[in-house]
Amino acid sequence: MDHKEIILLFLLFLKPGQGDSLDGYVSTQGASLHSLTKKQLAAGSIADCLAKCEGETDFICRSFQYHSKEQQCVIMAENSKTSSIIRMRDVILFEKRVYLSECKTGIGKGYRGTMSKTKTGVTCQKWSDTSPHVPKYSPSTHPSEGLEENYCRNPDNDEQGPWCYTTDPDQRYEYCNIPECEEECMYCSGEKYEGKISKTMSGLDCQSWDSQSPHAHGYIPAKFPSKNLKMNYCRNPDGEPRPWCFTTDPNKRWEYCDIPRCTPPSFCIIVGKIFLSLDFWIL
Repeated sequence: MDHKEIILLFLLFLKPGQGDSLDGYVSTQGASLHSLTKKQLAAGSIADCLAKCEGETDFICRSFQYHSKEQQCVIMAENSKTSSIIRMRDVILFEKRVYLSECKTGIGKGYRGTMSKTKTGVTCQKWSDTSPHVPKYSPSTHPSEGLEENYCRNPDNDEQGPWCYTTDPDQRYEYCNIPECEEECMYCSGEKYEGKISKTMSGLDCQSWDSQSPHAHGYIPAKFPSKNLKMNYCRNPDGEPRPWCFTTDPNKRWEYCDIPRCTPPSFCIIVGKIFLSLDFWIL
């Protein structure tokens, strides 16, 4: 199936006026996932299915698939890292990108990979366990921090990155050796872009986010830790069409950056429009 057919399929099954985004998902046409933990629900559109996955509370929804003929949605706890894919017609599989990645961006606040050993090789203690260490951070006290199993996480915004409590009684916690993501491209509007491009589209150097000169602004890195406003790198903290930065030119307050789009393309639903992660809008 080529891009035109996929776009037509999206046009048929998206409801106008939806504001949800598929920026954080990887889509695979004609793929179904074998899942043990799942819910099968009626859904009139991909956007409806997305909303059901995002709103699920009984388990962590890592993926969903939309069956176009039956207008049926299956939300699942598994993804292609933990389960097998089956080829199937009239199905689109969407997997949360964050659960497929084994690298971190910035301080790794959003890391949801499966590394479970510290940088010295010690096995991590499960976040739900109380031995050998009683945790300050656990799934019950911090349910939105992804404290699953014994995977490395960063629930407290530690500047040194993901860590875990260890199974060594003499070592309460230790940091994990999670590699940096090196992707210098963006999906959709680039709100999750955390690369190192630091020039605007006209070639101006970006002003550091922690500087108020030559332009005073309110995007203080300490106030927006989840936006990874690091150094003078291009970012999109406010939902602009693409990453931008304040410039070092006193006569030019800010400008967009020229960040290439990632391939393969990613689908996004933004304010009722379909955005294919190429260089055009489908209206």
